[in-house]
Amino acid sequence: LRTINATDDTIYCEFDDPENFVEYYDLRADPFNMVNLAFNASNPDVARRRYGLSADAPPGALAVPAGLADRLAWLHDRLKAFMQCTGANCWDPQ
Repeated sequence: LRTINATDDTIYCEFDDPENFVEYYDLRADPFNMVNLAFNASNPDVARRRYGLSADAPPGALAVPAGLADRLAWLHDRLKAFMQCTGANCWDPQ
């Protein structure tokens, strides 16, 4: 899901895989998609394995920027709306 407007230039992807992996990139700050902003927020168990952290790691070990979880939830809902829409409404589904 690509979002381009006055404040955003982002890409959001969900993968139908065993990890339910999610990617979210800010293309203005990261044009080469090197820093997945969604990694820790959407996949804490995957992040813990990737970074070798135990389940009881301190809360700051997987820091998630303020508001990111809400943004990811909104993008998930938006992507789902696009997946279910048909016709002319697919340009901007509710």
